[in-house]
Amino acid sequence: MHNNTTPDDIPICEALLEYLKNGGNIHKYWEHLTKNGIDRKRLASYERKITEEPYYLPHTIGCFENYLGILKQLHSSGDINMLCEEARGHFGSAEHGIINDMLKNFGDHDTLRQMERVTSLRQKIHMYHIKPSQNVHKLRDIMFLDLALEQYVKTLADGIIHIDIGFGAYVREVGIII
Repeated sequence: MHNNTTPDDIPICEALLEYLKNGGNIHKYWEHLTKNGIDRKRLASYERKITEEPYYLPHTIGCFENYLGILKQLHSSGDINMLCEEARGHFGSAEHGIINDMLKNFGDHDTLRQMERVTSLRQKIHMYHIKPSQNVHKLRDIMFLDLALEQYVKTLADGIIHIDIGFGAYVREVGIII
């Protein structure tokens, strides 16, 4: 457990819970990680490397369940889903398509592609939907969505900051963020 969490910590915590709730069955742990695109190499690539298998400490189940709840609040799409639905009525089909694509790919392991989806939506919002003279309700819905999308891009960037994605991908990431 650490204080610099990323979206990967959700399936890692879930895998630990699978392991603990199944009597220390290590196959359940690896099965859950594999299903979520996480292997030994990826675990070892984090800033705080995970190179050992978990210990069986069943008394920690409650702690990990609470921690999982916190991780999901920080890194899940619940708020973005709600804000997208509230703002949809103010958008046209182009924005609807981007929203659908972004939400459908919320767990996409191609982080840079997801960052591109989000920034594309933010660009359209800024170009066509933020006007001082518009309806206050519409402006509020759109601004809250934009703030959530900005935070989501930060979360995506944080999720790969300690992974060697190669120089070309770093340049692409900076270009997306800028």
